[in-house]
Amino acid sequence: MNDIWDEESNVLFFGSIRDLEKLTALVSHCLSVLRDSTDIRQIVLETWLVVDYSIRRFLLAGFELERFCDEDFDLLYNLLPRGFSTLLNLLSDTVKYSRKVPLEPEPIEVDRFGGFKASCEFWKFVCGRYPELVERINDIQREYIAEHNPYLTEGETVAFFPGICIDQERKVEKIQLGWREVACALDDDWFKCANQLNKARNVAAHSFRTDEIARPFGLSGPNALTLAKDKCFSIMSTLLGLKGKR
Repeated sequence: MNDIWDEESNVLFFGSIRDLEKLTALVSHCLSVLRDSTDIRQIVLETWLVVDYSIRRFLLAGFELERFCDEDFDLLYNLLPRGFSTLLNLLSDTVKYSRKVPLEPEPIEVDRFGGFKASCEFWKFVCGRYPELVERINDIQREYIAEHNPYLTEGETVAFFPGICIDQERKVEKIQLGWREVACALDDDWFKCANQLNKARNVAAHSFRTDEIARPFGLSGPNALTLAKDKCFSIMSTLLGLKGKR
C-alpha cells in the first residue's frame, strides 16, 4: 500500500490508516493515467484533482473536521474554499500560523481550579438531597483554588457552578503537533509548484491544444506531451511526497 510514498520526504497526509488507503488508491489511479494517457488535458486535470483533494483532506485533518463529515455532509467543498487559489491561501495562512509556535509537545497543563464534573440531573439530585455535601465540596474547591492561584486577592469571589470554568479568558488552541510538523515543511517552492499546476489546469479546463496546456510548464515542441507527463509526475511527487519512479 505504501509503495508510492517516499517516507523520507514530507508526505502531505495526516489521518488514519483508512484515510491513507483511500488517498493511496486515488494517487495510484492518477499515476496509471500519467503512464497510459496520450491526452495532455486529461493528464493535467487528473493531476490537479488529486492535489486539490489531498490538500482539502489535509486541511480538514488539521482542523479536526473529518468527524463531522459523511456522504450527505462533506465539508471538503461545503466549508473549504471552492477555488484552488483561495484554498492555497488558506493553507499558506494556516502554515504561517503554525510556525508561530515551536514544534514541541504540548506541556502538561496544571489544574488550577479543581472541581468535579457531572450531569445537571446528578447535581440537582445532590443539591436537593445532600446540600451539606455540596457546601463541603465548595469549601474544598475554594481552598484548592487559593493554593494554586496566589494571584487572587483576598476576598475575591468566584462562581462555583459545576461545569463552569472561572477562568473566563478564551484559550487559543494549537493544531495537533503531527499535523504542524508536516505543514511547516511546506516552503515557498512547494506553493510555487502548486500554483504552476493550477495555471496549467486553468488552461486545460478551456483548451484541448497541447501547446497551450504545456505553456504554463514552460514546455513546447513535438515532445511536449512526454515532457508534460514527466512534469506532472514531478509536481505531484513534490507536492504529495511520492517516490521518484512512476
